[in-house]
Amino acid sequence: MGKPIGIDLGTTCSAIAGWKESALYVGPECYRFQLEEKNFIPSKIYIPDLNNREVNVRYGRGAIQYATIEPEKFYSAFKRGMDDNKEICRPFGNITPVELSSMLLKRMITQDVIPVEGPDFVPEGVSVSVPYYFTEPPCRNTRTALTQALDDIYSENMEYEGNLNLGTLPEPVAAGLDYAFSNLDKLTTQNILIFDLGGGTFDVTIYELKNNSKSDLKLDFTILATDGDDRLGGEDFDSSILTYVLDKQGISKEMANDPKYKKCLAQLRLAVTDAKCILSYVDTETIHVDSFFDQDFLNMPIESIQVESILRGEKGDKVDYISKIDDIVERCMRKSELRKDMIDRVVLVGGSSKIPCIRKLIEEKFGANKIFQSPCPEETVARGACIWATYKMDQENKDNPNYARHLHYWDTIIIKEKTAHNLGVKDAHNHIDTIIASNKFTPVRATRSYLPNRLNEDGTKAVLDPLVIHQGKKEIGKIPVPVIYAHGRQRKDINILITLIAESTSVKVLIDVPKGNEDGSDLHTEGQIQIA
Repeated sequence: MGKPIGIDLGTTCSAIAGWKESALYVGPECYRFQLEEKNFIPSKIYIPDLNNREVNVRYGRGAIQYATIEPEKFYSAFKRGMDDNKEICRPFGNITPVELSSMLLKRMITQDVIPVEGPDFVPEGVSVSVPYYFTEPPCRNTRTALTQALDDIYSENMEYEGNLNLGTLPEPVAAGLDYAFSNLDKLTTQNILIFDLGGGTFDVTIYELKNNSKSDLKLDFTILATDGDDRLGGEDFDSSILTYVLDKQGISKEMANDPKYKKCLAQLRLAVTDAKCILSYVDTETIHVDSFFDQDFLNMPIESIQVESILRGEKGDKVDYISKIDDIVERCMRKSELRKDMIDRVVLVGGSSKIPCIRKLIEEKFGANKIFQSPCPEETVARGACIWATYKMDQENKDNPNYARHLHYWDTIIIKEKTAHNLGVKDAHNHIDTIIASNKFTPVRATRSYLPNRLNEDGTKAVLDPLVIHQGKKEIGKIPVPVIYAHGRQRKDINILITLIAESTSVKVLIDVPKGNEDGSDLHTEGQIQIA
């Protein structure tokens, strides 16, 4: 028998949760990764032969062991390449971030879900989370990776109909669902700030949570503001600490980049990451590396106060990450139009939120008594994604008398999301014409009227160059414009209507032209974004 599952596909770590129903517990539960001895797995892959991706591939800690032996066959932080999905080029061949993500998703389901649930297990539906600050292309690529993984696993299963993919859910929304579920007896109407700092991305989301009376069974999220940076997280902290270690040891960047030291550098990066994690719980740790460059070994003590200095930009890469984080939180607060004393709860999510100086920043800003952090913040998003998958499956089958409903706490979950970015079109003068502003409730749509760039030589057709779509500062793709017939009209008389629609993590583009078809009827089409 299937069940809904939710997945947190993270930059540094990933987790997967299934809906559990027993006499003692009903709710989301993360699967145990037996080889990791944890409920999450590092998002790392070692592929010895790109031409045969099923043989001797290692994941998680198993892959990390090979990072120092054959670093050119080791893949990490590939989630950061999901925006353009450019091939990762290595001496032995190329592979895309979508392919790597699909491999990791497939491994999580086949090796850690199916052995627990049984060989005939097919999930009812699968939801995967994405950072709120992702644009359309990485969201779409994440959905593609999940579909590819599910097709690979279940294509020969007679019960598989290819419709298990329930789409994406913003990570802060997933974290909010898990918070609500974990505090069922304490929920009141309150303003909550989700502080989600993971390995590769940083999201801040403020929402009003309304939990109506138990008789209504209704949970209502209203997003008040969101902000973030999809290039800020633990991976950046690691790089800055690594630079600090190299500087302290007198290792120049030229020497560090010498190909003969690749293995040494990979080993150092792993040691730095481990030390950073341990320093979330203790004051002092030692970074140990065997065969350190031209030395026999490295044993370098490092203190949490030094890590704070590095994250403040005083050492290492000289980037003040603490100020960057603080600025994003403040910017989000201004968007929400709330004072700090109006925030009732701050929910810390993601492994990097455990770093002492970062937690201290949030405590000083909002008060230590408002902080909520689950025992394992790495699991929070996967649990929330599972709750959402469960709710969606219940909704889809509410009229099916043979379906056993799972989620009994809420009949209705309302999530009123806001746009994270401006959405617009680049005009003929290379300016971005913003059609939908950021921080607008979705679904939202807006229309602009444009003229053709020109008519063709015989004047029978109007020519409009491909539309260049921007989300925030990023060009997310182009929309080819279909053939538009002039029917004797001049350029100034041909009205081309471009409608942008933003809904959750997806973007649609509609093109309408009165009398634009060859037969004189109105042209209406949905443009397909070709990712830049």
